[in-house]
Amino acid sequence: MKCLACQNNVDNCKPFLSFDPNYLHQEWQQSGVETQLESGSLYCCENCSLWFRSPYPSPTVLENLYSSIPNPIWSEPVDKEYWQEIRTIIAQQTQGKKVLDIGCYSGDFLSFMSDEYDKFGIEPSQYARNIAGSRGIQILGTTIEKTQLIPESFDAIVMLDVLEHLQSPVEVLGNYYQGLKPGGVLVVAT
Repeated sequence: MKCLACQNNVDNCKPFLSFDPNYLHQEWQQSGVETQLESGSLYCCENCSLWFRSPYPSPTVLENLYSSIPNPIWSEPVDKEYWQEIRTIIAQQTQGKKVLDIGCYSGDFLSFMSDEYDKFGIEPSQYARNIAGSRGIQILGTTIEKTQLIPESFDAIVMLDVLEHLQSPVEVLGNYYQGLKPGGVLVVAT
């Protein structure tokens, strides 16, 4: 097994938590989604300290899962404390006003940003994209893998609870980092 970040050989593993289909909402339980998911094992790289799961659902399986999310499973119209901290970081660290939220769902985080910002999102759920669009958020694509950014086009890129779902997190971060303007900010929370 190779580390997802540094490609170091990794042989220490622990059984991952068993997958519990009861965790899923009823709509997902009825769709048989649990047959597409394996609990796998948890690995820790001794070289770079990254913890990761393997096997991991393929991008196609993940896209299908996220595009069929029961509505409105993740809508949280409450201004969370860490969202406020992220907005403060963006305001203090950037001069421009173009912000991309990767995995924006219905645009809850971006909706708390001032109207002076140009707001963009990437989101696999059609239901959530429709809501985000009605909130003035321009949707650039459905998935990280399928969305190409113009280099140096954003003042801030935000990934909230997304990185842990990626098979190639270092590669994705590198690709999206190129989408930042010089002096831009990449904010990742996981």
